[in-house]
Amino acid sequence: MPKNFEQTRKWYEQAAEKGSCRTQFTVGEKYAAGDEAPVDHSAALRWLRRPAEKGYPEAQNAIGGLYANGKGMPVNYPEAVKWYRLSAEQGFAPAVYTLGTSYADGRGVEKDYVKAYHYFTVAWQLGDIRTGEPSATGREKMIKLLSPAQVAEGDKMSRDLARTLKRNGTCPLY
Repeated sequence: MPKNFEQTRKWYEQAAEKGSCRTQFTVGEKYAAGDEAPVDHSAALRWLRRPAEKGYPEAQNAIGGLYANGKGMPVNYPEAVKWYRLSAEQGFAPAVYTLGTSYADGRGVEKDYVKAYHYFTVAWQLGDIRTGEPSATGREKMIKLLSPAQVAEGDKMSRDLARTLKRNGTCPLY
């Protein structure tokens, strides 16, 4: 059977209208990437916002990426950090890692190597295959820039965050 991208998009959107966060996220990602539909960042943001506002961390992280990269809107690092933080608070490792890079580079937040170290440490501890090695590398770079007291402060912050991470969204996954 030949591929019918228009029909595929229609079916995805119908399923997403039923409230599935995973499907709404998928539709948003397809619009953002131009997969089975032309690239449409405003449609991507519309679809991603639905699950993100219900606490779906992957969608929150994706919205952060749209703002950070200026996809369909001006670059807005503070807004990106807001969405990354919401996702990170639920333990989504890519968002935790990205917060580390935001603090290391001073994008959307004031540059703070202790906080960068802290977020790299948490991302590394989460053991996510996508962020494990980059987090370890970022963590090591920060250690070279910090005093032992600052490393201890970052370690305490990491332990505190690790205790509070939880998935608290209200959106049905499927």
